[in-house]
Amino acid sequence: MFRLCESHTVHLGMPRKYICKTQRQSWASQEDPVWLILDGHLSHTKNLDVILKARENFVTLLCLPHHTTHKLQPLDVGVMFLFNAYMDQALETWMNNHPGRTVTAFQISSIFREAYLKSAVPTNAINGFRKTGIFPFNSETFTDTDFIAAEVTDELIEEPSAPVTDNTETSREERQENPIPGPSSRPDTVLDSDSQE
Repeated sequence: MFRLCESHTVHLGMPRKYICKTQRQSWASQEDPVWLILDGHLSHTKNLDVILKARENFVTLLCLPHHTTHKLQPLDVGVMFLFNAYMDQALETWMNNHPGRTVTAFQISSIFREAYLKSAVPTNAINGFRKTGIFPFNSETFTDTDFIAAEVTDELIEEPSAPVTDNTETSREERQENPIPGPSSRPDTVLDSDSQE
């Protein structure tokens, strides 16, 4: 049985350390391996160093498909979505209590703290995995409406029945016979400063 972890990013400069840290924090072992959920960034999917280090430490990498993290990444769905809402509420409350003042670096830490403590709780993280359909597994996470934007690419483009001819010579001749009027072709229409009065 696998246990689930999630990562938002694996930095290119420290992938080996990151995988070791995941193994230590999750106590992954051969008897109790861990899944580490990553987005589909190339540093995760095409980095052999990360993949080999993960295998050595009993961590199985699960990369989410491109353009699905808004629905499948538990941290985004369960914690960060709520954090953004709580941050907006905390900012609005502060601004209502301090009319005419602007939020500076001195106030942002307390505003951030209020929003973070409300959103970064274990229940929200657990609900993130449930809402994404990762655990417990739910194949109905995406509905037909989620794919409406992609329907444009499902249409087949028909090949033209007649061969396309190159009309560049004709268009060049037409351009030479009928030049487009512009400043260089009609110098007599340029007004000087004396005639504008």
